[in-house]
Amino acid sequence: MGEGWWFKDRQNRWPYTLRRLAFFADCSPDQLETVGRFLTAVTIQPGTTVMREQTYGTEFVIIEDGLVGVHQGRDFEARLLSVLGSGDFVGEIALLERTPRSATVTALTEVRAFVSTPSEFRGLLAWAPSLEEKVVEADLARCAANLLGAA
Repeated sequence: MGEGWWFKDRQNRWPYTLRRLAFFADCSPDQLETVGRFLTAVTIQPGTTVMREQTYGTEFVIIEDGLVGVHQGRDFEARLLSVLGSGDFVGEIALLERTPRSATVTALTEVRAFVSTPSEFRGLLAWAPSLEEKVVEADLARCAANLLGAA
């Protein structure tokens, strides 16, 4: 990650925003109140590399608004895997598997997001089992897709 790729938002908007994101749909109001303690609201500028392939993970990012591109490969050989937006998340593979990042993520537009550190990520999953289920399911699907793409 490195300092400077995001701007910490001054206003604390998480209790209101989390309710409308599909990722948090199964959380109770009490869980949402606690989950917010594990997240920092940030704004990411267009063109910013949020995560770089083959580096070790230091954050989990949930997109509130905006678009990011997920690429694999370097320079001219990079291929677009997906474009993610509101309610999507990135960074879970490196944190769950304790492996280098499997893709590069770049902000395509201004992105408002929620970020957690590795320890906050573990707390988030421990506190809200429905979130852990969604993250593990996405991790398995993305790892399988990465293997198919490498073949």
